[in-house]
Amino acid sequence: MGITKIVNDELKFKAKISKMGDNRIIWVPLALREMIKEFEKGDIMISIKKVE
Repeated sequence: MGITKIVNDELKFKAKISKMGDNRIIWVPLALREMIKEFEKGDIMISIKKVE
């Protein structure tokens, strides 16, 4: 899978989870900032899948 991919109404991207104190941060690619604009209206569903 590439860095980002839009299929129908689904956006897939690789990300990293980092530990910052007691919190976790999900780092996403910069390209996602522009691609996410079409998802801003309405509700979205988030899922996390581990890839090798």
